[in-house]
Amino acid sequence: MMKFRAGRDGNWNYIDSLTASADQLAEKAESSRSHDMSILVKSNAMCKACKEKTAEMTELDKQLADKLLELKN
Repeated sequence: MMKFRAGRDGNWNYIDSLTASADQLAEKAESSRSHDMSILVKSNAMCKACKEKTAEMTELDKQLADKLLELKN
């Protein structure tokens, strides 16, 4: 169980890191004088991946909580 939680926490850390990187890219795209759209596209792709991963992890957390409740009863 501890191994699972460590992996789960690692995934949440990955999501946080990905979000920070996406934010940095968005800021870079906004401040870029050349208006490099590729940076903005990368940022948007990272944001989408964050949302998908967050939804996936939230669902896994819910399933885990349900399973733990089931085992307690």
